Formats: sequence, C-alpha cells, structure tokens
Amino acid sequence: MSVPTRKIGYYYMDFTESDTGERSFDKDLFKRVLAYIDKLDGKYRVIKDLKANKAMDIEGIEMFEKDDCDYAKVIFKSCKFNHSPNYMSSEDGSERRTDKKLTEGEKEVTHLFLKIKDDEAYAIFEERRSGVSMKKVIDFLNNNLINLNMKCGGSDNRRIEESIIPSDDFLTLIDKAQRIVAAQVITDKKMLGTGYMNLINLDNTSREDIEIIIRAKTRESLGNRMIRTVAENMISEDVIEKPKRLKIYAKDENNMNTVIDTNAIKKCEEITVTLKKDGTVDSESMFNKMEQLLEDL
Repeated sequence: MSVPTRKIGYYYMDFTESDTGERSFDKDLFKRVLAYIDKLDGKYRVIKDLKANKAMDIEGIEMFEKDDCDYAKVIFKSCKFNHSPNYMSSEDGSERRTDKKLTEGEKEVTHLFLKIKDDEAYAIFEERRSGVSMKKVIDFLNNNLINLNMKCGGSDNRRIEESIIPSDDFLTLIDKAQRIVAAQVITDKKMLGTGYMNLINLDNTSREDIEIIIRAKTRESLGNRMIRTVAENMISEDVIEKPKRLKIYAKDENNMNTVIDTNAIKKCEEITVTLKKDGTVDSESMFNKMEQLLEDL
C-alpha cells in the first residue's frame, strides 16, 4: 500500500548538441516530443530493461497553457516482470497460486510536472524507488526523440539532458567548511574532446561521465571561493556547460570528515497527497501540490 507522504526533486532540462556539446533549449521541439510520445501506440512506446526485468511506459500526458507559460503533466507507469510467486494471506499465512503471467507485473506510477519556458524546462519529479528514476525518464525521452527525428527524416543530433537544482543550503555548507581537502567534479566525457580541452576523443567503450579530482596540498585547504564558484556555475542559468555533480571532501568545525554532495543535497521536499481506496495515489492531488511549487520557479 502506498503512503500519503511523497518525496519530490527539482530539475531542469535542456538539449545538448552531440557533436559540440553546446547546450540550448528548443521549446517547440520539446513539446513535439511530448506530443509524439502521447500519440504512440503502447507496443511502440514500452521500453524494457531485460537485466532489471523492468518495463516502463506512460499512462498519459496532459499539456496546457497558463499565464502565457506551457505546462505538462506526465504520468509514467512501470512494472517488474518475470516474477510470479504465490499470494500469501496476512491473516493466516495460507497461500494460493497467482494468475499473473511472467510478462506482467504490478503497476507503479511516477509523476512528473513540467514548466516549459522559452529557455529551459523546469521539472518537479516524484522520487520513488519502486517507480522510475529520472535517468530512465531522460532515456525514455531521448529514445522517442531519436524515433521522431528518424520519422521526419531529419539529421538532428541533439539529446535531452537533465540537471539537478541544488538545495539553497548547498552554498552555505561550502562556506561553513573549515578545510576543503578535495573536490570531485563529474562532467561529460565530451569535455576532453575537440572543441573543448582537445585532449582526447573518447569512443563508446568509455563511460559517458569523467571524474576530475582536485586535491589540496598536505594539511592545506582548497579555496572556499574557488569551490563556491564551481557550485555557483551548477546553479547559474547563464552557464551553458555545467558539471553534472560536485562532491566536496571537507573538515567541519569539529575537524570531522564531511562530504558535501550535490546529489545528496538536491533540492527536495515532501508533500502530502490523497490516496484512493485501493491504496494508490490520487494523481490529481499529486499534480495540484506540484503545480503550486512550480509557480515559484
């Protein structure tokens, strides 16, 4: 049974040029991708992860305008398949055979609310371990972006990427660090290639992300101002090429080791939603709460 308290995370989305890594936003294309997905037949839309035995699809996309801004409510659905054990009674422990097929699984829903502006799309996303992750959402969108491009006979090689919106406390934690021992910057591997550092062009055998580690000299500290600048670039809307993640290894005021991680302190909130009689969340209740938060972005 679901619980009425839900955790939500804040993100923004834009497009990245595969060849140059240039980031920009195309509002019309973003909306066309959503409309294309919504019109597809389910059998052409479902994505399966055969290693995890998990499938995902959308239950629906509702797009609308409000105060000269575009919005989209998206409900993703997913299931775990290849698992069909007996049912067990919570009253006497008795069991009975299930009629669930191995190709089926219990449906889980995950909610996404988008505010689509001219320069980027803001997203409030329901963070659920039993649902779909934001990474899977981005993979799903890009898979359909490729299919839409092929259908239209285009040569567009852009892809959708997400970035987290760190919590307001992130910069404060950096300022409070007594000594910064090291900083780990995770960014896209294209930063090493032509058009950027021009060191090496990594092929498909390497991971998409690279790690850059900056260490302080023994018993010294990295400059708080320098690290703060990296963090501010992650938040700034004016910076095109942003690190994906920043981990700071520091000593606090008690000389205790501490890790300041943008992924761990991503801006998150908890909201209370209404549950239906079957124990599942009422989507309208969820979206009403999300919309109130989006209006402030």
